[in-house]
Amino acid sequence: MLPGQGRSAFPLLGNVRRVGRAVGRWIGLSLMAGSAALAAAPGPDHEYDAYSRPTVPAKLSGARSIGWVCIGTGFPTVVLTAGAGDWSVAWRKVQPAIATTTRVCAWDRPGFGFSSPSSDVQDLAHTEADLEAALSAADIRGPYVLVGHSMGAYETLRFTDRNRRNVAGIVLVDPAFPDQFRRLARDYPGVFKLQSSINIQNSRDLLACADGVRSGSIKPGSAVWSDCVGADPTYPAELHQRLARLATDPGRFTTQWSFTTAEFGNAEQVIDPRRRYGDLPLIVLTAADTPDFPASVAPASTTAEMKRMQVALWTKAHDRLAALSSRGENIIVGGSMHYIQLMKPDAVIAATMRVIAEARTARNRRGR
Repeated sequence: MLPGQGRSAFPLLGNVRRVGRAVGRWIGLSLMAGSAALAAAPGPDHEYDAYSRPTVPAKLSGARSIGWVCIGTGFPTVVLTAGAGDWSVAWRKVQPAIATTTRVCAWDRPGFGFSSPSSDVQDLAHTEADLEAALSAADIRGPYVLVGHSMGAYETLRFTDRNRRNVAGIVLVDPAFPDQFRRLARDYPGVFKLQSSINIQNSRDLLACADGVRSGSIKPGSAVWSDCVGADPTYPAELHQRLARLATDPGRFTTQWSFTTAEFGNAEQVIDPRRRYGDLPLIVLTAADTPDFPASVAPASTTAEMKRMQVALWTKAHDRLAALSSRGENIIVGGSMHYIQLMKPDAVIAATMRVIAEARTARNRRGR
């Protein structure tokens, strides 16, 4: 898709931008509700209004900041971590509903959304450390219910490993899992080849954006500029304008490039065979389906291989994640592909509400 958007409609391909414009167009259309939505050019989507600026300041060392959108009040605090290439807007269909019962905070990784660029390598160790620092800097206190989509599961797992006593529950939304790319390369080479080609092209595109902004060869208002900024036509004008101003800093794109190049290695960093979460409330949501790729995206053999992978690897890996807790459960979400929070938001809302309720019950027991 476009830099800064992510918008992957299928498992494992979490950071899709422009591997041929046909890929981006097809993925975007696959997430739309039906043919009526395609009949007219999309207008502004005011679900984005709450994400037009950070709501809670989080100043880090080195004059950096992490963007937070926090709404609602109550216990526990829900922390939303988007998938690769995404930022807090990925939660627009679920965050307001959850906020009717408790405080819900979505954050942006460095270089995405409203977070500053970073000169640090954007591997899991650094992005998760920024999450910890940003929670402290913004005075967003736990205990937390952590909700992570796709590769956002990696920060979720690492944060829980490091802060177990301050985590009240977990929801993983069609999560990436430890060691997944090595498993793909070994058992599903067609899917791995597609993921690798997308990752390589994303990296090239981001460096080209950085070079073009730095040299002035990419002009605001041009088609290339829109691709680099991630100018979704449904963004309200204020959001367009703010993201465009941020995109004048080439460091934004080099930070996204660093994150993109670290994705495969992050799957190794999160491996921990000793990981156990006792009776922590934990729900995994697994998409029931994968798309039928058009020939412009992938050959039919890759589509078939991905469908086999969905049953034999993806779902079983999610069973293992659920088994990290004696109360864990893997729920298959019918009628959904990878972006469950956009395609079936009620499933994410219900799972999160259930974990919140279980966390409150556990606190009440401890209080007696």
